[in-house]
Amino acid sequence: MSFLSDDNAYNRLMTKVFDLCLLSIMTTLMCIPIITAGASITAMYAVMMKMNKNIEGSIIKSFMGEFKDNLKSSIPGTIIVVSGILVLTLDLSLWTHNEVNNRSLFYGFTLTLMVLFIAVMDWFFIIRARFIEKNIQSIINSIKFAIVYFHLTVLCGVYTVLFLWIVTKFAFLLFAFPVIGVVVLFYPKACILGKKIDT
Repeated sequence: MSFLSDDNAYNRLMTKVFDLCLLSIMTTLMCIPIITAGASITAMYAVMMKMNKNIEGSIIKSFMGEFKDNLKSSIPGTIIVVSGILVLTLDLSLWTHNEVNNRSLFYGFTLTLMVLFIAVMDWFFIIRARFIEKNIQSIINSIKFAIVYFHLTVLCGVYTVLFLWIVTKFAFLLFAFPVIGVVVLFYPKACILGKKIDT
C-alpha cells in the first residue's frame, strides 16, 4: 500500500513538473511580442495560483483563457513595467560606467528602486490575475499590499533581481530559461504572494 501511495505521489509530482514546464514555455512564447507580456505574466500567475490549489484543469486551455481575458486590459501595465525596467536598467548602466562622486551610493539607491519596483509589479500582476479591476485600482492595491507585506515585497524583489543577475552572468542558463526559468522565477512568488491575496 505504501509503495502504491509513493507511486501516486511521484506521478502527481511529475505531472506538476511537466505542467509547470509547459506553462513556462507558453509564457515565454507569449512574452516575445513585448506588448503581450503583461497578459502572458498575468495568465501565468492565474494558472500558477490555481495549480497551488489543484484546480487548474488543462494547462493550455486555462492559460489561453486567462491570456485572452487579460490581453486588452493588460497593455497599460505592460507599458509601465517595460518602461520602468528600461529606465532603471539604463540608470544602473550609467552609474556602472561613469566615474562620479558617490557613485556607489547612487548605484545602491537605483538598485533598491529596481528591487522595489519589480516586487510591486509582482503584486500588480498577481492582483490582476486574481481580481477584475481597472489598472489604476490594481496599482493602488499593489502598493498597499507591498507596504503591508513589506518583508515579502523586499524578499521577492531581491530574489528576482538576483535570479536575473545569475542568468545574465551564466549565458548557458538562457537556453534553459524558456523551459524551467519561468517556473523557478515565478512559481515561488505565485505561491507565497497568492496566499496573501486570498487572506
